[in-house]
Amino acid sequence: MANIIIIEDDTKVANQIRSYFKELDENHRLRFFATSEDFQNVYLKGDDRETGYHPLFRSYNAVQMDWLIKQSLQPKSPFSEPAAKVQLNSSAKPTAFDNETTQAGHAFSLTMDQLKELTSIKDLLPEPFHAVWESFQMNLKPAKVISTALPFTNPNGDVWLLKISGQRNTKGGIDIVLRHQPDVFEPIMETERKIAAAKIAQEVKSEDEPDELQLLSTIDLLIFKIGNVQGSPMEWLTKTAAAMKKLGYHPPDFRTRFVATIYEDQNVNKLDLIHSQLDDLIYLPMDRLIFLQKMEIILGLPAMTRPSFLFMQEQKTPIEISKITNIERISEVGMAIRNPVPLNPGVISRFKFRVPTSPDTIITLARSHYSTNHPDLPDQQLVHFHFFGMDREDKKRIFGFAKKAEGHRGLKDEDDGNFEFSADNLFLTAREKEIKHVIVLDADPDSADSTAGLLREGINQINVVTENSYYLFLRNYLGQVDDPPEGSENEGAGSTDAKSDDPSEIRLATPHDLLGDSVSWVISASSQNLVEPVTEFEEGDLILGHAAGELLDQNLNWRRLFKGLDNENLLDETLKLVLSTEKTYKRKFALTDSTDRQKWVQVGFGLHDQDEQILIELSTLEDVAWMKGQDTKLERLDLLVVSEDLVPENVDSWLEGLRGLAEKNDLIGAGEELKVVVMADNVTKKRLQTYRHSKISGLHLKPHNVRALLFECSNHLQAPFTKHNFENQQWLTPKIHAHMTKEVTLEGLSEFGSTLQSPAEIQPGTVLFLHEDIFDNAPNQCLAARFYHSEEVQGQKGIFTCAFIYYGITDAFLKFCRSWIKNNYAAKKSKES
Repeated sequence: MANIIIIEDDTKVANQIRSYFKELDENHRLRFFATSEDFQNVYLKGDDRETGYHPLFRSYNAVQMDWLIKQSLQPKSPFSEPAAKVQLNSSAKPTAFDNETTQAGHAFSLTMDQLKELTSIKDLLPEPFHAVWESFQMNLKPAKVISTALPFTNPNGDVWLLKISGQRNTKGGIDIVLRHQPDVFEPIMETERKIAAAKIAQEVKSEDEPDELQLLSTIDLLIFKIGNVQGSPMEWLTKTAAAMKKLGYHPPDFRTRFVATIYEDQNVNKLDLIHSQLDDLIYLPMDRLIFLQKMEIILGLPAMTRPSFLFMQEQKTPIEISKITNIERISEVGMAIRNPVPLNPGVISRFKFRVPTSPDTIITLARSHYSTNHPDLPDQQLVHFHFFGMDREDKKRIFGFAKKAEGHRGLKDEDDGNFEFSADNLFLTAREKEIKHVIVLDADPDSADSTAGLLREGINQINVVTENSYYLFLRNYLGQVDDPPEGSENEGAGSTDAKSDDPSEIRLATPHDLLGDSVSWVISASSQNLVEPVTEFEEGDLILGHAAGELLDQNLNWRRLFKGLDNENLLDETLKLVLSTEKTYKRKFALTDSTDRQKWVQVGFGLHDQDEQILIELSTLEDVAWMKGQDTKLERLDLLVVSEDLVPENVDSWLEGLRGLAEKNDLIGAGEELKVVVMADNVTKKRLQTYRHSKISGLHLKPHNVRALLFECSNHLQAPFTKHNFENQQWLTPKIHAHMTKEVTLEGLSEFGSTLQSPAEIQPGTVLFLHEDIFDNAPNQCLAARFYHSEEVQGQKGIFTCAFIYYGITDAFLKFCRSWIKNNYAAKKSKES
């Protein structure tokens, strides 16, 4: 049986609630009020009753006073004298009693050995009065003696009411004096007993009145409608909860529960209706089963209640939960959020938010790189993030917001000349003066050159080199040489390559070498066997001096042109890229002619019209500028910018392998992180999740947002000589609410709530938001949930099962949820059959 208050002015809704609670338990006692003022006039009018207590009892509440007046107080002092001095340490453990008053064992009828076993003075206090002692202890100061009254007891159940006076001593402990004063306390107790007796008499008299007119001694649940309470609903709730606690209306096992009701069309922001003591928010009109199930759970708090009105369909599903944070700064390059603590650099989080100029939700990952004290809030931090893999449409939304902001330029100073490096600057550190070294690794030469050009133009004191082959990158910069493919002509050849180390020593192939400007053929993608020649040739025609009829006749004879370890590895790498990316590639090969002389040829690779076939085309080269080559000896590798096409499936293993090679070749320090920024045309949702959990430093989708790329790279390089550095950024300050999400596992699904598994305990009373899967169909693509129970999974240390109920579920989403569960349940049963 529960005592329940309902503040509701609609008779129809009130009757609904009455019938639902009767169905739940016909013994529940309900009291209805139209407004909060009506409720307060009946139940909270005596809020000042305790101010009439004697000054020594002002810290008591009604429950404590009620306990005290029922006790039979001992008439004699618990000491041999009326008073005793006691010394406590900083933890309130008694360390010394006045010898004169305790020498005969007269201290609460306990021996000295029993007194020494006390862990705290609270061991001598009845449990309801521990809070009074804690408040008294908190107010103790060295310079002032304060007093209160407390009942003391012993294992025999004897109770003494004593005046306690105390102050802190110079050693951090507490000095107290306990004084037995029956002549003071007995008249006070007699007065309180008479008041209590009169109250009981009034209650007996009221038993003849209808049940609903009788006052409730405790209140288990209070349901109130938003709009029927005076002032701000959450401020009213705070004051009402405090008054009810003070007046002793809390049930003995838990606090009073609170539930708010509201009509969907009232257009009140749900974020304004979150409160630590508001256990649920229910939309009107009510759904019977939802109401019954939620009330069963809420009245059972703080225990975990097994649902009996609605079932939960077990289904382990990865979802995301979020807390609400504030974006305080934002621009095209990143953002900063308010957070109570700093975040370590490199933390990748997922955010969902809207900018004021667009109704569409931006969903993006972001990587933390810097935390600083909040300029306005001393107990908060500003945590700065780079955007991580933000898609094109979301980039446009932020750009559109920035463009419409009055006076926003993006950079405080647009003059590159003000950021040039000067060796004469005496304030620069040795590290700041160093040239930073960057490798751009991209199989597309044009893309690699474009990215390198952006970096060279945008950042001073930087050396950028490009590489179009992952194999050559490993060979040229990290000292790694793969073995030749099994069965090739180069197997066992070691490091002896047909290709010269100096590109300028190799001649360019001419049309005479290639049956014209180009020659092409088609191979099988799986076996690499020749399918057919595309270029027509006659008997006696030569390709680089080799008989065309033999090269383009059968099987793998065409691979003879790619003699040499480098050629073999570069060829196989490119063929794999064509299949994995479905792109066309053009690469320069030094192919060997019939006299073992090498000639530069451009080789194009692309998918043929037929499935699982690749077109290979050899053509002549005209531009010789590239033959000058570039320095492959680097002092350091400060940043690797790499195309997604060249990043393997297992990102972290690959990254750790690169880091090891870079450290081995003294390109980074021992244990130092290798900073890697990935560029991609697009990434799948699954691939984005892989990067989310990796140690990749950055992820950018093409076409590049130049400012964002240069801002992030300058941060990774710690390169201040650029107008894109951190200090020169101009931020918009919109104060946007954002969801900051993390991954969890949903254990089941129902119409009222569920449970999920989390690597961190979620405290009861926490309101978070559910995302992904079915919850994407809720308003704003997420659903609020209030957690009410959390416990560690047996046998899985550090994993918690956390139970929640939906916090304000709309009628539309409830219908969708029921339809989804019904269809999913039917499909599951059909599959099991």
